Amino acid sequence: MANLPESHGFIYTCFLEGMKNLQIHSESKATLYFDTRRKLLNGAFPIKLRLYHKGEERSVPTAYSCHKEHWIYGDLTNPEYKRCIERGELRYVSSTYPNSKRCNHQLQQKLFSANQFLEDNEGELSRLSVTQVKDLLREWWMDPNREFKRVGKNSSTIREAFEKKIKELTKSEAWGNKILYENALSVITHFLREERLCDDMELLEIDKGFLIELEVFCRSSKRGRKRKGKARTGMTSNSISIVMRSLRHIINRTIDDRKEVMRLDDYPFRTYKIPSNKTIKKAIRKDDLDKLRLLPLEKNSEEWHHRNYFFFLFNCQGMNLIDMAFLKRKQIEDKRLRYTRAKTRGKTVFDIRLTAEAMTILKWYGYQEQAPEELVFPLMKDVYGNNPSKMIYERYKHRLGMHNRIMKDLALRAGIDTPVTSYVARHTWASIGFEEFESIDTVGQGLGHQSDPKVTKVYARDLRKKRMDEVNTTITSSRVTLQSK
Repeated sequence: MANLPESHGFIYTCFLEGMKNLQIHSESKATLYFDTRRKLLNGAFPIKLRLYHKGEERSVPTAYSCHKEHWIYGDLTNPEYKRCIERGELRYVSSTYPNSKRCNHQLQQKLFSANQFLEDNEGELSRLSVTQVKDLLREWWMDPNREFKRVGKNSSTIREAFEKKIKELTKSEAWGNKILYENALSVITHFLREERLCDDMELLEIDKGFLIELEVFCRSSKRGRKRKGKARTGMTSNSISIVMRSLRHIINRTIDDRKEVMRLDDYPFRTYKIPSNKTIKKAIRKDDLDKLRLLPLEKNSEEWHHRNYFFFLFNCQGMNLIDMAFLKRKQIEDKRLRYTRAKTRGKTVFDIRLTAEAMTILKWYGYQEQAPEELVFPLMKDVYGNNPSKMIYERYKHRLGMHNRIMKDLALRAGIDTPVTSYVARHTWASIGFEEFESIDTVGQGLGHQSDPKVTKVYARDLRKKRMDEVNTTITSSRVTLQSK
């Protein structure tokens, strides 16, 4: 700098600062240098790009070379270089070099494009070695339109992605969904071992052919429920659907993850249709409900309790048993029931006026004397509280099965052909609702289903409480009352 006038020195400082700002944004940068270590056959020396990455450096050829007298970049004693700095220009080789303008332009493009490449892909390149970055840079020079969004990202395997999801569900204590994903992973792992002769594979390798093979495998005798004394008959379409929807969710999550290599172009479900059979919704008629009501049962017997549970579900707009099992006294006030549906994890909120039959059932359990945090019904009282949530859920599933068995027995005793379960209360409420009101939107509202966005542009999203109260009263009305010995 001492050899330059003060103004020239200032311009040169500004120039160096500009170059520094271009490269300061990342831990990787590139500079040009004249490699005089090894002379070429024509007496010239190669012009190279020096790549710095993670404290290491590599040289990248630029395909240009020159003799020592032509290289002026950084030479503060060269008059031509001084004039360039003064004018704010950038030259690497002198004007005496053949096609110097073209050479300077190309070298400048290579240097700036290299630094731009390093800056734009900083996050992706951070996981690569300097040699890998060098190879990618050379490929990018050959094809500047190349897509580098995948560089340095994760390429999760099926097991890694599923286990990550299962871990999240365990943390949030969503035990039901956790079991679904564990079962799906078990099926896919069995398929990989039997058909692909491996234990795991990358999600990126999944295509439509993989999905078809997996479906065929699930339908084969290698899968399906193992019944005592009977051979496997393969999984049903609805069971396969659960596996496929679980896998689809995992892939959707992976595509949305910016740290993952998988992109929308790799989506294998674009042209694959997940198999499913339309579920037959089983409901019973109003006269069947009366048969159950009139069935004489010993008060405080198991059958008596479970029939009460069933009719409370029915009277509360097809409530789910899990919501009733953990219903607290504080959720009942002024003959109204307010709760959030467990299945939708709090997204669906109910505010129901309790019917006369529902109030009768509540009075049998002495709800008025209960503490605010106390469970209203005895179904889960003995385990609720200090026990681990997983154990509580497992106990609930066992008692759900017991409830369904008892209700099926009661239905047979009452002369009802349809097997009655907790969900039949929900289906029956919906079925009677359709018969009475002929409105899918009205009944769907009562069940807590989300309205179709297109429908809500024409109809109001929410019915007034008074109207829904009238709907529920009409559906649940009966001329007979619950009987007990």
